[in-house]
Amino acid sequence: MAAELSVEALRAEIDQIDEVIVRLLDRRARCAYAIGRTKREQRRPIYEPAREAAVLEHVRAVNAALGGPLDGEAIGR
Repeated sequence: MAAELSVEALRAEIDQIDEVIVRLLDRRARCAYAIGRTKREQRRPIYEPAREAAVLEHVRAVNAALGGPLDGEAIGR
């Protein structure tokens, strides 16, 4: 697919994908802030290293299943 498109068409596709990514990151951040507010109300620790590790493990597994060009380290960053 990508090899068949012009540079301009690929850039337009990237722009559209970037918009989707930003919208998804916005949704994710809103969820994370809501969790933070709830944890604060419940006097729970905001940062949970085990949860962070689980999230990274999950997204790396999804990435590996896709077989894309990014490695697990890049996904973690």
